Amino acid sequence: MVFKYCPACGERLSSRVIGQEGAVPFCPGCKRPWFPLFPSAVCVLGVNSRGEALFARQERIPGLCLISGFIKPGETAEETALREWREETGLSLSRLRSVGTHWYARDGVLMHLFTGDTQDGPVHPSEELLDAFFLPIPDALPRIDPSSTGVLALIRAVSEPG
Repeated sequence: MVFKYCPACGERLSSRVIGQEGAVPFCPGCKRPWFPLFPSAVCVLGVNSRGEALFARQERIPGLCLISGFIKPGETAEETALREWREETGLSLSRLRSVGTHWYARDGVLMHLFTGDTQDGPVHPSEELLDAFFLPIPDALPRIDPSSTGVLALIRAVSEPG
């Protein structure tokens, strides 16, 4: 979100060059820059003891997806990953590891990508999910929509050697 008016005082923002940032919306009244804001979310790939990943289906997403959710104010990305996993699957997640971030351009969201170890089941999908189940990653790949770039980036990150 790019502000046109100051969120603090309501004055119309001007543009000011701030160091190497370039032109930034600036409030002449408050004397502060207002950098663009964007939501952050997590995407989690949980793997069971058989090496299968947990995939889900949601009504609004074509193909298979992973467990994901938006970071709430005051929450860290790691806390969000653990919370979303527990809420959406009913399972615990251990050995949480960050594998990087991915800019999801379609929705303007910064995705924080995580992997972790989870129980074999049973899975108790939340009402947000149509279904959730374990599959070997190679079996799931043809069922993932190509526009699910965060899911594909996460799978690549954990599948590629190095």
